[in-house]
Amino acid sequence: MAEVDDNSSFEATSEKQANTKVDDYIAQHNKLAESVRQFEETRKKILKKKLREQTYFLIKTKKKEKAEASEQKEEKKEEDTTKDNNTAQKDDNVDIDALSKSCLNKGIFFGKSYEECELIHLPQYAVAIPAGLEGLKRRLLECEYITIINNNNKNNNDKNEKRIEGNVLNNGSKISELQCTPIEMAQVLKSWFREVLCDDPGFVTLKLLEARTEAEVKDAFTELTEPRRSVLLWIFDLWIEVEQRCNKNKMTLQSMSIVFSPNLVRTGDASNPMIFLQYQKEAQRVLEIAAHLRKSGQLQFDTAVLFLIPLFSFFLKPHLYKKKNLMYCSFCF
Repeated sequence: MAEVDDNSSFEATSEKQANTKVDDYIAQHNKLAESVRQFEETRKKILKKKLREQTYFLIKTKKKEKAEASEQKEEKKEEDTTKDNNTAQKDDNVDIDALSKSCLNKGIFFGKSYEECELIHLPQYAVAIPAGLEGLKRRLLECEYITIINNNNKNNNDKNEKRIEGNVLNNGSKISELQCTPIEMAQVLKSWFREVLCDDPGFVTLKLLEARTEAEVKDAFTELTEPRRSVLLWIFDLWIEVEQRCNKNKMTLQSMSIVFSPNLVRTGDASNPMIFLQYQKEAQRVLEIAAHLRKSGQLQFDTAVLFLIPLFSFFLKPHLYKKKNLMYCSFCF
């Protein structure tokens, strides 16, 4: 009996010890699990911190790169501006009045070929432009107003134009000294285009006259030879600048195409005035389209400078272009 009690007591003690060991094991396991959990939390916090630091670093780096890029862009812009200013200063350093003093004389500026005029290079055009035209343009744009005179006053306008050519231009006066109104200066501009020697159909080509859509106009302009193209672009730029002053004048691209087009076309067939009128009508239409394309930036070409003006077919055969063989039409500007 005593032996049975001893066995029961031993088993109870063993079970108790086993339970204690299990409890200890579970406690250790839980403690280990807690340590692992805390480790994971700490690791996650460290990773999050590193991620935040990396993100902050990347953002800071991106901002720095963006700032540097912006700074470089500004520096490049300043360099380009400086270059443009230098180009403009170089252009401004050319004494246009001095150049124009000789080329505005009657017999030198009017009724001659393009190559015989004093020329000045402007960076926006591939070939040099007659200095007298650029001088008149700058003087014209300094005026407070530019307007259209009724065509019924044509005789009056012709007299004014003759007065300018006879009393001022023959004396070789500088453009800055011209005593004339904006209308009269505009008439002098038109007079040059009307009298410069060029072949049929004038400053425009037959392909350009036949163009109907904007795409056809751009295609025809692409095929234009120099100096035709640069001179026409110069004209459009003048029209655009004048139109920008519409609050001080009544001029639009349409009205300027109307008054300019008769001076930009030629026909050697004096016996058939209808040909000239047809050229004039088509030129008015197509030049207005081209001017709008130029205004919207769709008529841009390579301006690589041609310092030496070659002999273009545009100005060949000067013996064919005596006044008696040409059709002229004078409109008011």
